[in-house]
Formats: sequence, structure tokens, C-alpha cells
Amino acid sequence: MQLSTHRNFVEPVRTYQKILQFWSVRGIYTRLFVPILLLLFAAAGVRYTVLIKTEAGDARQRYQSEMRQIERYVMPALLTLADKGDQVGITQLLQQEVKNNQEIGTLS
Repeated sequence: MQLSTHRNFVEPVRTYQKILQFWSVRGIYTRLFVPILLLLFAAAGVRYTVLIKTEAGDARQRYQSEMRQIERYVMPALLTLADKGDQVGITQLLQQEVKNNQEIGTLS
């Protein structure tokens, strides 16, 4: 059992030594290329993550602004039509708003 434990410890060390030996015989360009490439990928990943979060925030803010505007202008007209009991007018108003603002059509 102790031999098995010793073997489990020695194998990763040998693997690490092989990787280190392989890495050390490479030329300077190869050894510099890999870290620089990793830095480029990391920078691009951070950049696009921030870009996506910013765009999503802007879209959310724009959507909320449009919904407030709809609430401010459409709700009074709907209340007036509802008080009169004008079902046809309500339907026409809502259809007109859906034509003017496609986001309303996506709401359920």
C-alpha cells in the first residue's frame, strides 16, 4: 500500500519534469508566444464581457424608458375609453401602439 502511494506521488513529478524539459528546449519565440497569446485571450475576454454587460444595461434602461413613456401617454387614453365603454376604441388604440412600438407586442 505504501508503494502505491509513493507511485501516485512520483508520477505527477515525472510528468512535470517532462513538461519542464520539453518547455526548456523550445526556442525563445515559442516560449514568449504562448504567454502573450494567453494575455491576448484574457484581455479580449474581459473586454467583451464588459461590453456585453454595458450593452445589456443600456438596452434595459432604454426599455424601461419606453415603458414609462407608454404608461404616461397610453394609460390616460385607455382609462378614458374604458370609462366610456368603448371596446372598439381600446382595441384600435392598443393595435396602433403595437404597430408604433414593437416591444409592446413581445409582452405577455
